[in-house]
Amino acid sequence: MSFAPGLQKQRLKRMLAINVLAAVAAIGSFVAYWTHMGEWALVAFIGAIIVGLGAQIWFIAGLRVRSSSTISSERDLRASRRS
Repeated sequence: MSFAPGLQKQRLKRMLAINVLAAVAAIGSFVAYWTHMGEWALVAFIGAIIVGLGAQIWFIAGLRVRSSSTISSERDLRASRRS
């Protein structure tokens, strides 16, 4: 995997869209929890927070650039498995 600015721009847009949707869901479930005191709304709130954080972790993980030493060690590992 190499650093491709176009690919990272797409990943950024997807991450932002997921975060906006997760924020709207979190705010809605927070309001629902305080107005109706429903346990389901608290679960939905925590779920929305986890989804938003997951999207950010996915984006940051995509920024990693594999070094040539990592690539060569992976090749050596695959070659040793074939033998």
